[in-house]
This record gives sequence, C-alpha cells and structure tokens, in this order.
Amino acid sequence: MEVELYGDCVRLTLFKVQKDRGSFTIPAQSLLRRGRSSPDSCEVDLAIRRLRAGRTDPTLNELSSLVAGQERRLRFFSVP
Repeated sequence: MEVELYGDCVRLTLFKVQKDRGSFTIPAQSLLRRGRSSPDSCEVDLAIRRLRAGRTDPTLNELSSLVAGQERRLRFFSVP
C-alpha cells in the first residue's frame, strides 16, 4: 500500500506501507512545510493506493503480467 500527501503548504510525502493491515497512521512530524513562503494552512490531497499481483494464463506470452490496482483520494484542510 502507498499513501501520498500533497498540498500548497505541504511537501509531497510518500509512505510505502509494507504490511497492509487495513489502517495507517501518519507519523507525527512527518509532513514538512513546502517553503518559508508557504501558507500555514491549506487543502491537502491524500491518495491511498493498493496493488495486487496476479497470475496470467500459462498459454499467454511468458512476458505477460497481471496487476490489479485500487486508488482512493480525498482532500482535507491541514492546520498547524
């Protein structure tokens, strides 16, 4: 699972969650301000992605692959 956050006041932050247990807490102090002139508060886009590898039919080319993906997005307002 991947968790991505980005906003006008928050630098692009990507977390790669190794063991997907169905929930994830963003660690304290992990969101960094984009710059000194960035606003203190802003809307932040959050994306959560899950990818699952699968198996292709053996009659297909040996270079064939199968990956299923799901992405959820939401926007929230961040305050210091």
